[in-house]
Amino acid sequence: MKKALLSLLLLVSLGCANESQYLTPTYKPQSDFFYSDYDRVWRATQIALGPYPLKVNNLDAGEIETASISKDNVFQKAHKKYNANVATKYFLKVNLIKGKANGKSVVKVIVKKQKHHNTNFFAGKKALPTDGIEEQMVLYRIKRELQVEKILDKI
Repeated sequence: MKKALLSLLLLVSLGCANESQYLTPTYKPQSDFFYSDYDRVWRATQIALGPYPLKVNNLDAGEIETASISKDNVFQKAHKKYNANVATKYFLKVNLIKGKANGKSVVKVIVKKQKHHNTNFFAGKKALPTDGIEEQMVLYRIKRELQVEKILDKI
C-alpha cells in the first residue's frame, strides 16, 4: 500500500510542470516561415490580427503595428488570473519578409510584443519582458488561416 501511494505521489509530482520552467521571460521576437505567396500570408495576418486595433498597416513595407493596448484587453491567458496595472501597456509589431527557397515563395513573419510600464511621469517607460504566448498565438492563427484557405481552394 505504501509503495503504491509513494509511486503515485512520485508520478504526480513528476507529471506536474512548473509554468516558469517553460515560459521564460524574453525580449526576443517570435518568427515562423510560411511557404505561400506574400499576398495570402498578408491576408492571413490581417485576419489573425482582426481583434487588435491597428495603427500601422503597410502592405508595401510589410509592417503591421497595433495601437497601444492596456490591461491586456485583447489577449488574456486562460490559465491564470491577471491583475494588470493601468500603467502597463503593450503593442505588437509584425513584419513580413518576402523570399524564395528552392524556387518556391516563402514569407518570414516576425511578431514582436513590446511591453512597457510607466512608473511615473519623470522616470519614463520601463521595458518589460514577455512570455511569448501571445506572439505564438498570432503565428498559430496565421498558420491556421493559410491551412483553411488552402482547403477551400481545393473545393
